[in-house]
Amino acid sequence: MWKRKSTTWLTVKAFRTLAVNALACLHKGDPVMVTGSLVTEEWISDGQQHSSLVLVADGIGHDLARGQDTFTRIRSGTAPIDEGADGPDPWTTPPSSLSSETASASASSASSAAEETSVKASDAE
Repeated sequence: MWKRKSTTWLTVKAFRTLAVNALACLHKGDPVMVTGSLVTEEWISDGQQHSSLVLVADGIGHDLARGQDTFTRIRSGTAPIDEGADGPDPWTTPPSSLSSETASASASSASSAAEETSVKASDAE
């Protein structure tokens, strides 16, 4: 018999190309599957020690048991550009007020930045 158990919330960290592709493909509410390393981050704040579980992602994808998806292979060294109904991707299109040199540096910084998001992991029996 299926029984709902408590929910465990984890922070998932994705870096570099994985972060850029996740940002382009995933939307709030999408069922996803994440593989990676579970680590404990520790810090001291206000004189007290704190800790949090973090999943450092090696791979992220849609849960195909709950829907369908289409895969688009990205050639090495290129980032996906989606100019669908929402217009150009804001992560790859520099603001028009930037010089081309500044825009290039800005796009490079955006693609190497880490993308953090929280996910819900439900335990079911």
